[in-house]
Amino acid sequence: MELNRIIEECKNNDRRAQKALFYHYAGMSMSVARRYVGAAAVAQDIVQESMIRVFDQLSKVEFRNEAEFGGWISKITSREAIRWLKKQKRFVFQEEINAEMFEPTSPQTDQFEKEELLGMLMKLPEGYRAVFNLYVIEEYSHREIGQLLDITPSASRSQLTRARAQIQKMMNQKKAYEKVS
Repeated sequence: MELNRIIEECKNNDRRAQKALFYHYAGMSMSVARRYVGAAAVAQDIVQESMIRVFDQLSKVEFRNEAEFGGWISKITSREAIRWLKKQKRFVFQEEINAEMFEPTSPQTDQFEKEELLGMLMKLPEGYRAVFNLYVIEEYSHREIGQLLDITPSASRSQLTRARAQIQKMMNQKKAYEKVS
């Protein structure tokens, strides 16, 4: 079924079209949710809530193409994940940045597989991970992140810096381990 036709049928509460739309975007939405919360069971709940929001808002928005529509669903999913994290009170934010937390060199990221990088992202504290996702992957500004997470833009910058430093440290440790073994 063509996306525009499926969307129009979803607006008319056609259950088959809603099911088709759900399954078409469930994998992408699940990937977004897992980047924020990690746990598959929680991510499934977030996908479910996200798709409910999608169906509720569908009649209020227009899309030019499938990529724009997928981006909209991704944004809804990330906001739903943040809502869940806020409800769980999982964020711990620190304002200050210490110079000693940085290493001057940066490993080549192209030497790491996508799964390895995702694994490193999952090891970050949830606050760091959320800011990293929003800034690096979703391309929000620090001001927008601050509004979403109820923190200052400087706290967002600090969390991003800390997240990058931890990922860099993990990459360096992995490279050192590989040299030894």
